[in-house]
Amino acid sequence: MAKRVSALLLALLLLTAGTANAGGVYYEIFPSSYRDTDGDGVGDLAGVTASAAYLQSLGVNGIWLTPFFSGASYHKYDVLDYQSVDPSLGTLEDFDALAGEYHARGMRVMLDLVINHTSNEHPWFRSAVKSLTVEPCADGSCAGGVPCRAHNPYVNYYHFKPMERAAKDWQTLGNGWGYECVFGGHMPDLALENEDVRREIENAVDFWFAHGADDFRLDAVIHYTGSASGNAEALRWITDFIHSRRADAFVVAEAWTSAVQFPAYWESGVDALFNFPFAGPEGRTAKTLIGRGRANSASAYGNALISWQATLAENGAQDAPFGSNHDIGRIAGFMRKDEAKIKLYACLNLTMTGTAFVYYGEELGMSGAGRDENKRAPMYWSEDASAAGMTKGPADMEPQKHAFGALETQEADADSIYAFYRRLLALRAAHPAISEGTAELIDLGDEIDACVLRKTCADETVYLVYNLSADREIRVTLPEAVTQTDFLSAKRDSAQPQNESTAVTVPPQSLTVLMPEE
Repeated sequence: MAKRVSALLLALLLLTAGTANAGGVYYEIFPSSYRDTDGDGVGDLAGVTASAAYLQSLGVNGIWLTPFFSGASYHKYDVLDYQSVDPSLGTLEDFDALAGEYHARGMRVMLDLVINHTSNEHPWFRSAVKSLTVEPCADGSCAGGVPCRAHNPYVNYYHFKPMERAAKDWQTLGNGWGYECVFGGHMPDLALENEDVRREIENAVDFWFAHGADDFRLDAVIHYTGSASGNAEALRWITDFIHSRRADAFVVAEAWTSAVQFPAYWESGVDALFNFPFAGPEGRTAKTLIGRGRANSASAYGNALISWQATLAENGAQDAPFGSNHDIGRIAGFMRKDEAKIKLYACLNLTMTGTAFVYYGEELGMSGAGRDENKRAPMYWSEDASAAGMTKGPADMEPQKHAFGALETQEADADSIYAFYRRLLALRAAHPAISEGTAELIDLGDEIDACVLRKTCADETVYLVYNLSADREIRVTLPEAVTQTDFLSAKRDSAQPQNESTAVTVPPQSLTVLMPEE
């Protein structure tokens, strides 16, 4: 079985080796909550630009910006104009400067492309609604100054139908008509089967490529159409178009669904799907660290990881591991503000093969759960809420209490969560086998609190020894003589690992990295 798994994962490695930023790390930024430069309490694109040095030193090599296009709400997922910057966040010139700064540092810029829906205030939708009650004319003359519904192309940009009462995913207009809106009445669904709609989206992609965007994250792909096959076709269209314009663009899709549905979306040719089965409070990684019993043990995690990566290889897919994002409660919360477990979560997440994602403030152990606004709290630059750069956060956000100190505090603490993330990201960057390698699980017999992965790529082989026990050092035997190269302890004042040829003793709650002796 191990040989079969290794072969499958080698196929995965060969498939993804040429993908832009394969094995890289993107940092997700919610712009209005990140960094303020003009003193109005709202984060802006200039603040993202000013943070480039910080993010480079943290160790990420790309940023993912949630929508900053003109939008009706604070989150901007209800787009008003796909080819503009919302005035509250800056100007197009500010974006140009942002892209230039990050590119000068060798970092990539990913935009959040929201094409399932627009705002109900979008000019396309407003025009369509005005025409719905205008009966079709015979010759296109459309008397009265408002085109009839048969001759207004925007009517076909959305899904309308005659209806008097609201239904699931449908909203009435009060004029005998209604429209599809999976995410609520303020965000009507686009008709992505319409070629004119597709041309509008393609024009937006071209626009942002021209202004320095490198990559795209695709929002809500499981809602593109009424079926998984239709969703996959639409995903194939937009992915192919992006790649036709820029072959090295990295395209990652949000397919928030069960693992059994993933193959339909991988068939689209998208570069990667976010790894929801392992992410969040209900994912495999969280259950491993806070669950009980053999099913949630370190050894069970290792087996699950190998199985998952074999599934990826069988489907010709690349992984995009993450812990939390703007829709999911933060890691510190579902790790119950246990510093060691927060660090261990980062170890497990950021040593997975694939292109990884870190949510802003994750590196500080920021809190935020419950309503969406809480998950998008201000970046914790300072304990002083009035300090330069601090934002106010969303208007409906509940007061947030972060347990581990702001950046200015953690920078002075060599054992802080921030310092741990820096070491972990440096470790990932130093060893290509961690992010790009094939994985093989080393048999540890009856030991359930540890797992060992042997990861191999063209350039190197490493052993990753995870001890998830809270209080017990564990001795493991490897199939060849090894030399320790790196060690990360989630516990403060930890002992060091000890290795003698093939035998390694590792402290509790730690990650030890070893390489074969030459």
